[in-house]
Amino acid sequence: MAMPEAALDKLFAAFDRTDRPGCTVAIVKDGSALLRRGCGMASVDLGVPNTPETVIRIGSQTKQFTVFLALLLIKEGKLNYDDELRKYHTDLPDYATPVKVSHVMTNVSGLREFLDMISLSGADARAPISAAEISKLMRGQSELNFTPGERLMYCNTGFRLLSEIVEKIAGEDIAEVMRKRIFEPLGMANSRLMRLDDEVVPGLATHHLQQPDGSYKKGRWGVPIGGEGGCVSTLDDMLAWAANMAAERPKVGTAEIFKAMATPPKFNSGRISIYAHGLQSAPYRGVHGIGHGGGVPGGRSGTYQFPEHKLAVCVLGNLDNISPYPLSRKIADIVLGDKLQALPPAPKAAELEKLAGLYWDEARSEPMELVVENGELISRLGHKTPLWQLSPGTFVPMSGVHAQEFKPSADGRKLDGTESGNPVSFRRIEPYTAPKADLDQAQGSYANAGLEATYTISADGDRPILDMQGALGRKRMGLTPILKDVFVASALGPREWGGDFQPVLRLARDDGGSVTGLNVSTDRNKKLRFARKG
Repeated sequence: MAMPEAALDKLFAAFDRTDRPGCTVAIVKDGSALLRRGCGMASVDLGVPNTPETVIRIGSQTKQFTVFLALLLIKEGKLNYDDELRKYHTDLPDYATPVKVSHVMTNVSGLREFLDMISLSGADARAPISAAEISKLMRGQSELNFTPGERLMYCNTGFRLLSEIVEKIAGEDIAEVMRKRIFEPLGMANSRLMRLDDEVVPGLATHHLQQPDGSYKKGRWGVPIGGEGGCVSTLDDMLAWAANMAAERPKVGTAEIFKAMATPPKFNSGRISIYAHGLQSAPYRGVHGIGHGGGVPGGRSGTYQFPEHKLAVCVLGNLDNISPYPLSRKIADIVLGDKLQALPPAPKAAELEKLAGLYWDEARSEPMELVVENGELISRLGHKTPLWQLSPGTFVPMSGVHAQEFKPSADGRKLDGTESGNPVSFRRIEPYTAPKADLDQAQGSYANAGLEATYTISADGDRPILDMQGALGRKRMGLTPILKDVFVASALGPREWGGDFQPVLRLARDDGGSVTGLNVSTDRNKKLRFARKG
């Protein structure tokens, strides 16, 4: 098969410069490397280019290693798939519905997400926060986001707890378990668990956050990261792991374990999830896909396979504005060509512009903002995600961690669809100006004991302001009213990691109309209750 090198060069040209960070990329077809190269700089400071051997953080791709180890323990009879977490973590709250090992492997646990809670407590992931403080956060919320199995919601908490279970059963640090049971047997010499960015790793790239003016700052973790996202690796190492997963007779593990990892569960609704066990089930244009992505401060990565075509793609980026998941699909377009089902005609720009706006789902108290950027429809409120039209009139997130699909109404006023097999309905809302009396009633202080945080709403001229003060830090955000008693918070000042932390605050009132508290939601934490003080 002739390799369309020009098309692939064009795809990665924006990253292949000497004045900016970039990525490493490898494409393997039928066991042979079609492309293996570095793009951009591993260190802009030192003028060191990325090469195929550059070591880069892989973030949440680590989750598949943790799940693999748990499934090994299940095969060995040391762990059960349906064990409750509280069997191993007796200090977890007694939730109304048991949370099981199976729930955390598949991102349907309903647990509060700890990285998000760090931000909700007034800090962010770059702040120096100890493992003990993270543990206290995870155990401080007695309520779940939803009943386990009800919906797909990405949750680092579950995988962190799972990695701690692996450690308890194995009797040693999960970094050692990964080394002995995965990395050394497969010859993955440049892969390891690196909990903090102060560790010295030969060949490690600098990770970069792009600023609004186009310049870069160095990305870094302030929190110790374990089996939920702490690994570093290289192209060859990740492809060795991918080949082992796809092998009829794996060197590490068994074909049955990898089949289980690639098999998604059913939601309570009966619909099959798109997230399997530490892996995303990612079909594209009629072809089965499997893999996982990862994001860290200053980096994005992804390794994806299309097994029936024996195609594997690995992209490891040391900057935060690269999107490996859509890139893997564009690579499939180029390499597989007419072997894929045809896409429907691309929506016209005017059709997409008609959909741009702010929408609200009253049943779940969740907003969604759609914008058009570079000819693509983007869901921008919270984590920024492209929406692709993969069938006529139906849009789905170009992501393996959102089990959603939306069908806009003809007039663009509604988005009806499903989320995890459950019906959702968003209606467009117009710009809203809150009456001064409502803003005055919102002013005051609110507390959440589990976060050890107090939120204070005040006014800076005509603009409402949110001050977040917690045990881990403090921050000030601006509040934008979008409906009566509903506000979206946005960062003031310098951009934070990701730039996508936008809590939604909804006032709670008693029967007499007096404000009694706040319900605070983000992408990964829903309706945290804050009681009004005084």
